[in-house]
Amino acid sequence: MKTLPLKRKRLTKQDKETAILFGLIELYIKMGEPIGSNSLREKGFEYMSSATIRNYFAKLEENGLLAQQHASGGRIPTPKAFELYARHHLNDPLFFFFYEDLLKNGLKIQGSEIAGYLS
Repeated sequence: MKTLPLKRKRLTKQDKETAILFGLIELYIKMGEPIGSNSLREKGFEYMSSATIRNYFAKLEENGLLAQQHASGGRIPTPKAFELYARHHLNDPLFFFFYEDLLKNGLKIQGSEIAGYLS
């Protein structure tokens, strides 16, 4: 009996947007610095152009999920983005076991950076 090949499901724009946001958050947590489109592309999004990633970044900024410190800089996740990320992983107990401290440190870093720009 011959089996038919399964069709690969194409990701929706929303799925891609979420993947980019979560990928950026994870890279930001690891690196502790703003993430640019080329960095994200090199870390798992090779199938997208940097320009496409920047377009998603702009949309995520409009939605209050990313912030950009200066015109040509990388993006950082906002508290709203961290909350969305945490809610998504809420049912995964191993996630919090491994990442709780990193998430807390990421929020502290961002808070101090924002305070620095406001003073």
